Amino acid sequence: MYTGLLQAQTVLPAPSTAPLFSKADSLLLSGKTDSAAVLFHQLAQNALHSRDTAALQKAWLELGKVNLLREKWDEALNSYLTSLQYARPGITPKTTADAYIGIGVVYSRLRNFAQAEVYLQKSLALLQTEDRDRLKALANLAGVYMETGDNTHTLATHQQALQLAAKLQAPLVSAVLYTNLSNYYIKTNNWPAAISSARQSLHLRDSLHKPLSVITCNNLGYALVQSGKVQEGLQWYQQALPLATLAEKKQLLLNLSNGNTSAGNYQQAIAYFKQYDAVKDTIAQKQYDQRVAEIAAKYETADKQQRIARLEAENKTRKRQLQQWLTGSLIVLALLAGILYLRFKNMKVRQQLEQSKTRRQLLQVQLNPHFIFNALHHIQQYIYRNDAKSSMTYLNSFSRLIRLILEHSDVETTSLEEEIEMLEHYLTLQQSGNPSLSFTINTAPELPTADIHLPVMLLQPFVENAVIHGVKNKAQGHVTLTFTTTGQHLQVVITDNGKGIHAAAGNTANTLHRSMGRSIVNQRIAEFNKANKQAIQLKIENATTDADYPGTAVHLFIPLTITAPE
Repeated sequence: MYTGLLQAQTVLPAPSTAPLFSKADSLLLSGKTDSAAVLFHQLAQNALHSRDTAALQKAWLELGKVNLLREKWDEALNSYLTSLQYARPGITPKTTADAYIGIGVVYSRLRNFAQAEVYLQKSLALLQTEDRDRLKALANLAGVYMETGDNTHTLATHQQALQLAAKLQAPLVSAVLYTNLSNYYIKTNNWPAAISSARQSLHLRDSLHKPLSVITCNNLGYALVQSGKVQEGLQWYQQALPLATLAEKKQLLLNLSNGNTSAGNYQQAIAYFKQYDAVKDTIAQKQYDQRVAEIAAKYETADKQQRIARLEAENKTRKRQLQQWLTGSLIVLALLAGILYLRFKNMKVRQQLEQSKTRRQLLQVQLNPHFIFNALHHIQQYIYRNDAKSSMTYLNSFSRLIRLILEHSDVETTSLEEEIEMLEHYLTLQQSGNPSLSFTINTAPELPTADIHLPVMLLQPFVENAVIHGVKNKAQGHVTLTFTTTGQHLQVVITDNGKGIHAAAGNTANTLHRSMGRSIVNQRIAEFNKANKQAIQLKIENATTDADYPGTAVHLFIPLTITAPE
């Protein structure tokens, strides 16, 4: 989302406050957001006392920008809405439009794209002149359309913004827009257009003597690799690497590993994958340290509050020495509360032990000896046949699958992105041992797989069941996984073209195939549904009406309210 290169023009405050606004703006531009926030709050209070509505509107508008930079979304939204309360119809359209743009950006960051579009369209309705304010609104609206997957409006709005940027001689804005377009074309697999857009963005930045954009270099490298120009793509990844942040390095190193694998440079691929793993571990450690610091701060605050509460209770007890009967009642109540607390804590511990037991059982299902022995046997066969490429691919999938399973063995939830990666590795391994098996994984383009979470190790038993029991002995077995959203749920559909639901199972739609994970999965779902308001829904039925091979379709509806593990 484009937010920072253009600033909307506003109505100037009263002359007496202009120097203070200038000072606050300087603090904001120099990155001193906290100091700027204090000064803008002071300006808002002064304007309220003097009833200067223009200064009030500007002060709250600037506070919105400060909170936006500090990623305090609720405070930013409140500041922008407060600014609108002091808007004067027909007198301050630029300031009002700037507030609308700010609200649109906040809603976009919160992934509420429908509301973001509403407010950005409101700003465009006020900004009829082709100036930098209108360009700012168009650039942000183009980003919203790209996020929602609205292909028609995405291209049209980007073209409008690019034409206006060219007219206003704003090449840096054009560079940002071309980078966004390269990302859009990558999503639609239009590699030539992605390459052209990324090159145009880099050319504009170079003409302005600006440093390389890591995102643009990564987009260009990825599009080149996908279009077959692997070596050139690898060069762009390497150019971006020294400039990248830690999170950007993680993606670049993974792309370098995959690109070298495509080029047959297996040693280089392994080396970059090791670097990727190291960076990933560093990021995880930093997140862990931050979480520990937050918990420690909360603990210290809670401890202080408990000491204060204890002192207050002792003081009250002294004042009520003559009321022994009331003190006795309070002691009894305290004992009862303690008993209830201990009982509640005991129940929580037992619940955690049950969940841990279920995870351990799921881990045993995924790492059962038969699966591991088969995997090692396939590796042995590839080595015996001196098939280096196949052995490298198989080893990479096998090691990555084992690592992912072990990494998630002690957490409650995982991201959909990592769950799909585990399933893809598992199916690849099964396919290597059974050439007649094929699989397809369909994910809706607009689905934010990294932001959606689900209970860990939930889907693999269903996929294993489809492979081992569903399409077993099928000449051309096929398994399909489809991920979409419906309402407030993630819908997962796992289908196979096998022999369907056994008649021995009573032919009921809610009976699972026979597999090692059957009772464990039921227990896992039951535990989740017991602890959460929104339940996981499961439905199993024949996929088709074919008499011999109707296939099986497993439908899972998982709430989108599941959060990442802490």
